[in-house]
Amino acid sequence: MKKSLLILIVSIAVVLPEAVFSQDNGSPNSSFPRNRESSHASFERPVVRPAGPLLDKGTLENDLLNAAVLNDLAAATNALEKGASVNAKDRDGETALALAAMRGNLNMVQLLVSKGAKLENRCSEGWTALLHGAVAGHTPVVEFWVKAGAKLEAQDKWGVTPLQRAIDAGRPPSVEFLLNAGANIEHRDKERWTPLIWAAGRGRPQIVRMLLDRGAKTNARDGYGKTPLDWAKTRGHKEVVQILQQRTQRGESYDEEPGQRLVPK
Repeated sequence: MKKSLLILIVSIAVVLPEAVFSQDNGSPNSSFPRNRESSHASFERPVVRPAGPLLDKGTLENDLLNAAVLNDLAAATNALEKGASVNAKDRDGETALALAAMRGNLNMVQLLVSKGAKLENRCSEGWTALLHGAVAGHTPVVEFWVKAGAKLEAQDKWGVTPLQRAIDAGRPPSVEFLLNAGANIEHRDKERWTPLIWAAGRGRPQIVRMLLDRGAKTNARDGYGKTPLDWAKTRGHKEVVQILQQRTQRGESYDEEPGQRLVPK
């Protein structure tokens, strides 16, 4: 009995660390795609949020939030006229503005902003409405945010910008608009991923070309010492590998400076 118990304890001691360090812990070494619980997470929360008791059922704020989800302008106006707070948040910390942005409801977005909704409100994970619009690929909403003065470089709690999230989600039109609007093409998030590293790691050839044509650094290294080409090879994105190899061979956008290492060797 004692021998069996000892074997069990040793087995747990050996397996547990492997399980802990192999789980989705936020590093680019974790498998793609992932949920939003890491800095390099793919956006997997449904873009279309269900109607229902987002707050306490029967409150004006709940009516407003549901109206934003359903794109019901009349119901939203009615709730606001009766005194609903335009910046009320649901249980996930999302405002009516963010819920409208997720769905690309531009008319609702415009109504809420005209009633005083704050452009830079953030949910518990640091996402602004612009981040939601960029991820969902609703370029008209993204354009509205930028023209209304939303911060192009707003970062979530992992240091990821709207440009990087749009790349992550594979939204070329939103990426192009954000680049043309002046988004930082070399921004580094908390793991020192640049937009090009995001595009290469996700296997986005169209976006990779878009970034390279604007001078993105092909050999910028992240916190793990890896380049965009390294990530494309690791993930088996052959077309991206070919693009990056051709550009690097031509000597374009070369940057030998390694990123600050964030993980132990």
